[in-house]
Amino acid sequence: MKVWPWRVGAARILPVAAGAALLVYAWREAPVSASALPWLLLAAVCGVATTKVLAYRRALRRLHEGVALAMDGYLRPVAPADREGYGAEVLRDYNSMISRLDQVFAIVDECQSSVIVERDTIQILQRSFPGLMLGVAADHHVVTTNRQAEHLLGPVGGKQDGRTVFDLLQLDEPVRARLVSALERGERLGNIEICSPVSGRPRWFSLNLEPLPPAAGRDLCALVILQDVTEYRELLESVASRDKLVALGELAGGVAHELNTPLGSILGYAQLAVEAVQDRQGVGGSEEAVRKYVSVIRDEARRCSNIIRNLLDYTRQGRCDEGAGDVLAAIRNALDAHHCRLKQVDARIEFEAGTEPLWVALPEGKLEIVLGNLLLNASQAIEGLPERSIAIQVSASGRGVQVVVEDSGHGVPERLRNRIFDPFFSTKELGSGLGLSIAQSIVARYGGSLGLDLRHEGGARFILRLPAWVGGACHG
Repeated sequence: MKVWPWRVGAARILPVAAGAALLVYAWREAPVSASALPWLLLAAVCGVATTKVLAYRRALRRLHEGVALAMDGYLRPVAPADREGYGAEVLRDYNSMISRLDQVFAIVDECQSSVIVERDTIQILQRSFPGLMLGVAADHHVVTTNRQAEHLLGPVGGKQDGRTVFDLLQLDEPVRARLVSALERGERLGNIEICSPVSGRPRWFSLNLEPLPPAAGRDLCALVILQDVTEYRELLESVASRDKLVALGELAGGVAHELNTPLGSILGYAQLAVEAVQDRQGVGGSEEAVRKYVSVIRDEARRCSNIIRNLLDYTRQGRCDEGAGDVLAAIRNALDAHHCRLKQVDARIEFEAGTEPLWVALPEGKLEIVLGNLLLNASQAIEGLPERSIAIQVSASGRGVQVVVEDSGHGVPERLRNRIFDPFFSTKELGSGLGLSIAQSIVARYGGSLGLDLRHEGGARFILRLPAWVGGACHG
């Protein structure tokens, strides 16, 4: 504020002049009339009042100019008052307020800059996000989308577009009901696989729903994020198809290998039988030879039939019969059925049977097949060894029964442990390689497990775990 010199002079000279006049009268001892004294006092009072009024006016003018600058956006302190007490307190409070406002505005500017940086970062992440992002309002309309969604679904967004998330994604009724419920309740959904036609072809997406907290002035209530997994599913199907072809090739090779030997024998002995019949010399000898050859052909044909039957048992993994079986009774029947084989190898059987039956969720006939394969495998492992023993241990718990079949053989080499349950894999020259595979597949169909104890040292130890019978235990 510009203060004119004459105003300052008048404010200071008037009271001084009044005081000087009073001193002159006193010094000259001049008589002062009674009528002049009130005027002199009034002049002095007016001079003091005028000085104060002008001082307060200057303070108010400075304050007014400061407020005007603040309204224009310039927060500047004003000059202090000329004298202490003449509006100085008001100006100090104003300058203090301006200083604090300046600090507040600096913090606001910093926060605004941070918000702008975060907004730009979020926009960059949204544009570069590989999945489809749909901002959905409470009425299911799509309010906003990202670049990937616009690329696949076309321009969409805003209530004026008129399309909802269900118009863009043709969902089946169960998924639609789950999505509607989640939007209404503000719940999350994660990794729901959906198939929706896009650009004239069906595409697979992994759908995720993330609810947003309510905020004034915002239509968004949730984000629907779709990750395109079409190529991944196609890759899985391709790998599965390739694995099926590989498995089919291995199966065909195994079948060919297993049937090649008996079919070769059948062909050879059939040729010998034909030659013996055509031989006119020694009719009796020829008849005996034909009988021998036909017997071999019959045995080899039975061998082929057993291979095919075992193969069918292995591949029929979708069927199982409900029923209960007594583990102890099945072990006794399996031992009786393989008595000749066990006696042939002179095996010592260690098995203590209890008196109470142990019921499991596996029919007794299936149990005998599983246990028979384990006994046959153990008898082959101990054949020709000095120590030939097979131990069978049975333990029961509330959840099921565990059967351990252990032999005194050399055990399974570490390099072969991962393959012993593969179909057609066998270390025996005449083995079909289907025994352990069939046993494991049967047990798995009924909710049990069969495996090799990898921590056991010495002979092979197989652990069979069977679930307790509770009714309806078929897992096919």
